[in-house]
Amino acid sequence: MWFVLAAVVASATAQQNFTLEEFVTGQFAQRGFTGRWISDTHFTYTEADHPAVWQYDCSENVRSELVAGDIMEELETSNPILSPDGDYILASRDVQSVYRYSTTARYTLFNVHNQQKVLVGNNERLQLCIFGGNGHALAYVYGNNLYYLPNSDAQPIAITTDGIEGVVYNGHTDWVYEEDVMYTGQATWFSTDGSYLAFATFDDTGVEDYSYYYYTDSENDNEAFLYPKLFDLRYPKVGYDNPRVKLRVVNLAQLVANPTSPSFINMNAPEAVTTDHILGGVTWINNNEIAIHWMNRRQNYSVLQICNVITNNCA
Repeated sequence: MWFVLAAVVASATAQQNFTLEEFVTGQFAQRGFTGRWISDTHFTYTEADHPAVWQYDCSENVRSELVAGDIMEELETSNPILSPDGDYILASRDVQSVYRYSTTARYTLFNVHNQQKVLVGNNERLQLCIFGGNGHALAYVYGNNLYYLPNSDAQPIAITTDGIEGVVYNGHTDWVYEEDVMYTGQATWFSTDGSYLAFATFDDTGVEDYSYYYYTDSENDNEAFLYPKLFDLRYPKVGYDNPRVKLRVVNLAQLVANPTSPSFINMNAPEAVTTDHILGGVTWINNNEIAIHWMNRRQNYSVLQICNVITNNCA
């Protein structure tokens, strides 16, 4: 009996309390999975202890190395995305957080066959960069304007030109939509086959500014920044103007044929949600049909539209 009691006491005293640092750094958090499906039977993934991109074949139960670790290190990326045609990876680097969900980064389009590299957007810091539905076409946001890159050899096409920092956002959410509505910085959606591109525009012109202090490090690394900076944020409050939102769709084949004069299909909100409405979300159902979720400002009435972008009819 005394032996059993001693063993229990020894086991209890051997346990150690975890530290605040271990908790804050997420050491005990649930581990995620980096896999992305690229077909019905294949997906790509990365491993934390092995810097490489792996491809797994579920039908054969085998894996193969798609991008070697030394190339990952050369591209300065940890979680690249494979293009739908399997010929390129989109490698983000120098990633910086903006708000809760949004980031900016520099992007490289890397050919997995001949290892040629293309710096997307002249190597500028982009707000968003995503692959299309097929091939390796890209859409990206820079300076609150949306651009389309048909392929690695093409010149980018400006879809919008009216973006204004902190005021007019094209293809990217403003702060309130990112924080309270969509929970993402992305407001650009390719159709399933990559023929169309839907994007939202948020106009914060009528939204009042909210000023707040932000404590940050000094630009000079050798001295501490002791005084906060004052930042202004367009922040809608009760009874004041919300951002004005509109949703448009562009036919990408027509855009490539006439890059200087893009034409748009306007996806108008239904009258039931009034003019002071909220865009809740966008999802492509197939190549030609898009599901759009609209709400009134009180968010006690919502409409889910199914719209055909060819006929521009919504049900």
